[in-house]
Amino acid sequence: MVALGSSLAEVRLSPNGLNVGYVSRLGDSTDLVIRSLGGIGEVGPEVILTTAPRLSGPHPDGGGSWCWSPDGSFVVFVGRDRCLWKVATAGGQPKLVVEPHGLRPGVGLWSPSVSPDGQWIAYVQDDDERSDVAIVSIDGGWPIRMTSAPQAVAGQETGQEAGQEALGTRADFVIDPDWGPDGYLAWHAWKVPDMPWDGGWIEVANIDASGRTTWKAAMEYGSVGQPRWSPRARAASVGGAALAFVSDESNGWKNVTVVQIGSDEVGADNQDLSVGRLFSEPNEHAEPTWGPGQRSFCWSPDGSMLAFERNEEGFGRLCVVSTQTSSRATELVGRGVHRSLSWSSSGAIERIAAIRQGATTPTQIVLYERAVQVVGAEMTADWTRSIIARGPVAGWETADLVEPTPLRYAALDGTQVNGRLYRPTGIDGPTPLIVSIHGGPTSQTRVSWNARFSFLIARGWSVFVPDHRGSTGWGRAYQQAMNGRWGELDVEDTVAGVRHLVAAGLVDASKVVPMGGSAGGFTVLGLLGKFPTEFAGGIDLYGVADLLSLDATTHRYERHYQQHLVGQRPEHDDRYRDRSPVNFADQIVAPLLVLHGDADDSVVIEQSVAVVEAIRRAGGEVEFVTYPGEGHGWRRPETTIDELTKIEAFLGKIFAG
Repeated sequence: MVALGSSLAEVRLSPNGLNVGYVSRLGDSTDLVIRSLGGIGEVGPEVILTTAPRLSGPHPDGGGSWCWSPDGSFVVFVGRDRCLWKVATAGGQPKLVVEPHGLRPGVGLWSPSVSPDGQWIAYVQDDDERSDVAIVSIDGGWPIRMTSAPQAVAGQETGQEAGQEALGTRADFVIDPDWGPDGYLAWHAWKVPDMPWDGGWIEVANIDASGRTTWKAAMEYGSVGQPRWSPRARAASVGGAALAFVSDESNGWKNVTVVQIGSDEVGADNQDLSVGRLFSEPNEHAEPTWGPGQRSFCWSPDGSMLAFERNEEGFGRLCVVSTQTSSRATELVGRGVHRSLSWSSSGAIERIAAIRQGATTPTQIVLYERAVQVVGAEMTADWTRSIIARGPVAGWETADLVEPTPLRYAALDGTQVNGRLYRPTGIDGPTPLIVSIHGGPTSQTRVSWNARFSFLIARGWSVFVPDHRGSTGWGRAYQQAMNGRWGELDVEDTVAGVRHLVAAGLVDASKVVPMGGSAGGFTVLGLLGKFPTEFAGGIDLYGVADLLSLDATTHRYERHYQQHLVGQRPEHDDRYRDRSPVNFADQIVAPLLVLHGDADDSVVIEQSVAVVEAIRRAGGEVEFVTYPGEGHGWRRPETTIDELTKIEAFLGKIFAG
């Protein structure tokens, strides 16, 4: 039940409100599904579009694999051949739009976006050396790189004025281009050593009908993301377009920000930009930008409202707020973690589509619908929710699923730290404990669907989810507190949480096992090495073991990440050595299970090989399992089944008798 079922991603309503599309993936099979929409509650059958070559599927760390045309008549998708294709919504033969001409192997094309006039496609072109925003004619042809230095491209000018330097040449990474009215194009950019949650800017360009480009503004508001233009209807009603994005610059929390652009052109000095936070609150409105295609908010069809997902201590709430009144009272639409938001209308019916999930809510695609009626001078409408697709297999409704309890506890240095505890029902005394440590480490395990947790809870284990300092969801200061201290705070804050639960009588101190993947695996190894008497064993899934070699072997996106997390090299090489588990493997005496895919390009398998060999040389007990063809996490159901089988056998072995 855990391994089977499909993965749902990238749900998008068509701009005309007549269709909804989403990505459905099971194992290596990925389909783009389109369903027609009628009245409220009227959803047509699943129709799988021909995507030949097959759809690439969402980016490993996000979305960005497809988009609608402005009129909803066709879609543009990224194929497994790394090319852009378009195909009619009604189906038929796909047509090649662009391929990465003459570029190095490994180039990926992501995040297509079609201009409002249907003439251009913007997208991101990324490889192991650079990333660019590019545009190409809807009918195909040679692309124009928007973020390259001024130069001729295949006989075409970039469109920049003589002597004008592209603001984009400052960026090492670009992501998520989005078209606005009158040829405006915006995208998210940042420069190393920053990661996108450290700092960046929203860049705006203007592109005329021939593809000539004039750079307009680079708007820096702390950590930003998800630039999204208001609908054309709003521009007509209020005398100009608006650009929304998330930013933590004002209050230290990633809230939605709106930049109003007047009827005059945007000036490079930004003097005609009216910036106003939609509203300020101590809740995050977005998750960290680990990849393209995050859609944690969306405009209403007329631009008068925004829907957004609020993170409340890891729990989710879908809310709606007006953009045109001074009152910022929010309307609750639905509970649960909501991702991939879009809002469209057809006639008098408005719809919000989302991927919804929770601790007791298996992943589902939902439509919130309402028929707007005018009563006097006010519009009234109530939202109704319907489920149109579901990922996990049937039967979870009969399982004993549990909601977590929020935790507050003191870290070893007295700082308040946060977390959540899942506890089996019907047990009053102490239970064995799995400590589930999130990856990243700039991330958070939200209260979303987690079938692995249910697998463990059904066997009598409690599951503790620590939000150690450096985790997201608690504001910028909490997130940035880890800088320079990765390998210390994550370990210390986690062991403090375990001690808190033991002292409260909730956990059997002799049966505590930490488990984590990637950066979470690194913390597992740190816990076993630095606090060897407090854990009965550990489970390391493709974890980091050698910080000094990580930058040289990981992919470009994270190659500079440790400059913030650990420190600059070579002046802080001692930190890298002291915190690398390969260098204190002799202190890891508890039994350890290590699982790793041999195709992992984020944390290469040599990391696990090195620590396993070091532990064995020191006389430690370690079981090492390699999964051929698997990357940074598992895609094949049979791998998940084997993983859970190995974990259950490992736990049974260390607690035998």
